[in-house]
Amino acid sequence: MLAPKLATQLAAIQARSPDYWRDFVAEASALWGGGANEHGVFMDGQVELVAKHRNSQAEITVAETPCGLFAVGINFYSSTCSFGYAPNIWDEPYATREEARKAGIKEILSYLDEPHGGKTVAEEIRQVRKQLEAQLQPKQQTLFG
Repeated sequence: MLAPKLATQLAAIQARSPDYWRDFVAEASALWGGGANEHGVFMDGQVELVAKHRNSQAEITVAETPCGLFAVGINFYSSTCSFGYAPNIWDEPYATREEARKAGIKEILSYLDEPHGGKTVAEEIRQVRKQLEAQLQPKQQTLFG
C-alpha cells in the first residue's frame, strides 16, 4: 500500500468519530496489515538516539509495519521536561525508514521551539537542537563519493 493512500484512509476513519482512537483500532490496524497491539501501538520499532548533550537527549523509534510502510515515535528527555509517543496506527505513514526518521527529527524540533527550564537546560536543549538540525541538512558530496 502507498503511504498517501493509507493516510487518506486513516483520515476517513478519524472523521467518523471523535473517539476514533478507541472505536476503530482494529479497522485502522488492519490497514497497516496488523502488527499493532490492542491499543494501536507498534511495539517492535527500532530505537535510535539521535541527539544527546549532558542530561538532554532525543530518540526516535521507527517501526516497519507488515504492509511495508513505516511509523515513527519520538521521545525527548531533559532534567526539567520530557515528551514523546510511540509509533502507532494513527501516525502518518512513511514509504521509507529514512522518511520516517527525518519526520521524527522534525517533530522533536517542533516541540523544542518552546523554552524549557533554566540556563543550563536551555543550553543543553540548544546543543540537542543543533545536532538534530545538522541531521536534516543535505549531505555534502566528496570527491570520492
